[in-house]
Amino acid sequence: MISQGVSMKIDKQKKAIIFFLYLGTTVIMFLGAFYGTYSFLNDIKIKVLNSSVPGIVFGLLAMYLGLRYFFMVSKFKLDFFDSDSKFSWSNFKREKKKRKISGSKK
Repeated sequence: MISQGVSMKIDKQKKAIIFFLYLGTTVIMFLGAFYGTYSFLNDIKIKVLNSSVPGIVFGLLAMYLGLRYFFMVSKFKLDFFDSDSKFSWSNFKREKKKRKISGSKK
């Protein structure tokens, strides 16, 4: 009985993690669409390397990245729910690599 409660808690944690990842991707897509529409209606142009680029291009780029991340989360979700993996913030920390000190060559 206790093991069921633990597995259900983990399942809820995994569902919450996936929910927030999906939420983040939809926010990125919405903000890209909003900025693209706003820049189109107000004729916003951004100067990039001495050329004027319409703001809608950056909005479309953000929408594309949000859509791409959405599909990446969908693919990740299948592996994440099937495995016994757990979320850990330590996965995002950089590992310090020790330098190898080589001895003098003879």
